[in-house]
Amino acid sequence: NPDEWRTIHRKLAGAMIARRTGWWYFDMGGGWYSPPEISSDIRDVQDFLRDGFRPHNLDWHPDAALLIDAEDLLALQDPDDCKPPKTKIQKIVEELARSGVPYDSYLKSDFDADPSLRKRYKAVIRYDRNTPVLSTTEIRRRVGEAGGYMPVPPATVEVDMNGDFLSVHAIWDCKTDFALPFPCRVVNLKSGREEKVVDGKLLLEMKRGETCWFRLYRCAQEK
Repeated sequence: NPDEWRTIHRKLAGAMIARRTGWWYFDMGGGWYSPPEISSDIRDVQDFLRDGFRPHNLDWHPDAALLIDAEDLLALQDPDDCKPPKTKIQKIVEELARSGVPYDSYLKSDFDADPSLRKRYKAVIRYDRNTPVLSTTEIRRRVGEAGGYMPVPPATVEVDMNGDFLSVHAIWDCKTDFALPFPCRVVNLKSGREEKVVDGKLLLEMKRGETCWFRLYRCAQEK
């Protein structure tokens, strides 16, 4: 239904915006996106990206990175199985979501080829067939010991963000403080209103399955 569509659409689109990437829509059955509530929601997101979103804080990034080995990932795929079992990478992504730790993701080959990326991230989580899946607790321990940024407690909200944009998806009904990465104004992109920030923290009060988008405007003295 339209509400369910909007929930998953905003969650996935929010992750893509946070990673400063693009995405496409595949019509699986002819008219898949025809209902006006769905087509208008797609249009609203595209209008926001085209007309209302200009990045400024390109220097900020999460402190954690997920490295994916492309060959290992492809080796798990069975082209004859339309419903393959849950892969290890899916489990890693689920644990990262529950951890509340924002992260960037790279192909391992791209990451290894760029020495500057090694200096950018404090904690690196690697995926390959021979590596055990880290639990939420282990992920937070590694990131915490490395001095990495962790804005919320575990199992509250899934966090996707860059220096301009924040998408949070509620895993459970929750009321929690979100520690902002730097002094900034926060604008709710649904209401258009500026949110109250107290001691560098944004209060989040969300229902399970809800996704909220915010724009971050770094304070002038912090630029």
